[in-house]
Amino acid sequence: MTRRDAHGQPIAPFPAALIQNHGKAVDQLIGIARGIMCDDAVSDAEAVAFRKFVERFFEMERVFPFDALKERMDRIFADGQIEAEEREELRVILRSLGGLTDDPELGPENIAATFPLDEPAPEVRFTENEFVVTGRFALGTRARVHEIIGKCGGQTHDNVRHTTRYLVIGHFASRDWLHTSYGLKIARAAELRKERHPVAIISEAHLRASLPPIAGSYSPRSVTAEKVGWRKAHEST
Repeated sequence: MTRRDAHGQPIAPFPAALIQNHGKAVDQLIGIARGIMCDDAVSDAEAVAFRKFVERFFEMERVFPFDALKERMDRIFADGQIEAEEREELRVILRSLGGLTDDPELGPENIAATFPLDEPAPEVRFTENEFVVTGRFALGTRARVHEIIGKCGGQTHDNVRHTTRYLVIGHFASRDWLHTSYGLKIARAAELRKERHPVAIISEAHLRASLPPIAGSYSPRSVTAEKVGWRKAHEST
């Protein structure tokens, strides 16, 4: 159910009075993530400090990404210590938040974040389900991605709303994704999930793996071609 104020108006996911504080908190979050990852390792002290930072802002702003991070950190620290597998999970989270990548061909400014994706990735059912796409896609322009989804029986819309079933994140995005419309769409999806709307957040790779073998729906290209050609494909988007 949509939350409403005393006048019966829907409450926005980010009330105007909180936008500035939220922006500052996100700036600090990105800075801390990049700072910890400067040596590509997470020490015990850094892990504890990051958890405290997340908890502090979660108490003030229980919205994405702090609510999702709080849940992940609680799980990582469930037994009071960090095992090797949990440390690697935290390293991946921090790199994603900072917009960092190990791929030298892409560079840190051009790889989409993996932190908000559903784990495990859900089954994708196209027929009569609504999709919203955000970011830049190796498949092509946004119109091209909409066309592919439509050929598979899905519906598309420009904004995340109550009828949205899947939010698809393109392979390429700004390293400052939390500040862009890309981040706001993820935040809106997270808000709807709190209201028990089944919005799944999936990657372009998972969408492609889920495409049925429809002739002409799309033409797979090599990874190299995608990396080299994506900028030209999106100059007009």
